[in-house]
Amino acid sequence: PWLWWQRRLMSDDELAPILASPHTHVYVLYVAGVPAGYCELDLTGLENDGVIDLHYMGLIPEFIGKGFGKYLLDWAIDTAWSLKPSRITVNTCTLDHPSALGAYQKAGFVVYDQRTDIVDDPRDVGLIPHIDHHVDRDGQSGGDAPDTGSGPENANNADSGTLVVDFPDRAR
Repeated sequence: PWLWWQRRLMSDDELAPILASPHTHVYVLYVAGVPAGYCELDLTGLENDGVIDLHYMGLIPEFIGKGFGKYLLDWAIDTAWSLKPSRITVNTCTLDHPSALGAYQKAGFVVYDQRTDIVDDPRDVGLIPHIDHHVDRDGQSGGDAPDTGSGPENANNADSGTLVVDFPDRAR
């Protein structure tokens, strides 16, 4: 429901080498034997730049709001730090869950860049089916996403396109 579409543009032949790469680490969270979500760490920049990117992270809708997201995010961060990067990054945007930015900030990430990208709605081009999206994006109901009044470091984040969020260096 969060409109992730980039990999749907890829054929299986294009996607397979990304997922098979030793730089791509995909982890699945299971709850009582059922897949509940996953995260993907991208280690492409680790050797040269000391950077690991939390490339994807998400929960299956039935598991949202039960504390599994915080657990998975904390686990992903701890796992990334165990690989000895100098920093960890994550990108989020207004197409993500409205609590995504707030959750990343609660976990210690800080916004260090912001840009606006205009993209075609992936539902309009058939990449993602039209669904009843249960999120009130204007009111951010039920979410922790910042609004324009949440503090100077978050000013205008509620209206942003894509946020590039950095986890500052920290000793591990």
